[in-house]
Amino acid sequence: MKGVKEVRAFIAVEFVPALRRQLHLLQQNLKESRADVKWVEAENLHLTLHFLGEVEEGLILRVRNCMEKTGEEFSPFTISLAGTGTFPGPERPRVLWVGLANGSKLLAQLRQRLGDYLEEIGVSLDRRPFSPHITLGRVRSPLNADRLTAKMRAYAKDTWGSQEVTRLSLFESRLSREGPQYQRLTWVKLGSKSAGTLTDSGKENIMD
Repeated sequence: MKGVKEVRAFIAVEFVPALRRQLHLLQQNLKESRADVKWVEAENLHLTLHFLGEVEEGLILRVRNCMEKTGEEFSPFTISLAGTGTFPGPERPRVLWVGLANGSKLLAQLRQRLGDYLEEIGVSLDRRPFSPHITLGRVRSPLNADRLTAKMRAYAKDTWGSQEVTRLSLFESRLSREGPQYQRLTWVKLGSKSAGTLTDSGKENIMD
């Protein structure tokens, strides 16, 4: 609708600093391949649950309400990160990722429940089978792709650490020439009604 401000948004699980450092170290090792990759900045590493696309700013409070209802139904749980892989496959890698060893079943259940609530308020979602992963980078050209694939395979059975999933975060994604810039809009805790609060401008006041 003309004149209605929209926000490009997604809901994700954030990582604790120790886990981000582990993933950043992996990125540094993969960079030794000298492949042409646009790497995700360490502070932006996350696990996406739902990409919402362009959402009317006035709908953000209702999205948070969906997150709150989901949070009340799930207690905190642990996920473990392990392995590496590529989409669509090693022959023509486009997306480099780390997967989950534990916690994927509970994560999928949480995502399903959250998706049900979001669709009830009119948010259109991608309902393809959920493949939980953390994107490390995106390949821009075939330069040294064979060396990159070999390095990825070398880490295919490695583990990267665990953390407790205690909250869900809603982010705005702003596209720029330098790459996407993420700003947390709000968050909700699992197992309670605690949440970050939104200011009048729609941005976050975090209450820890």
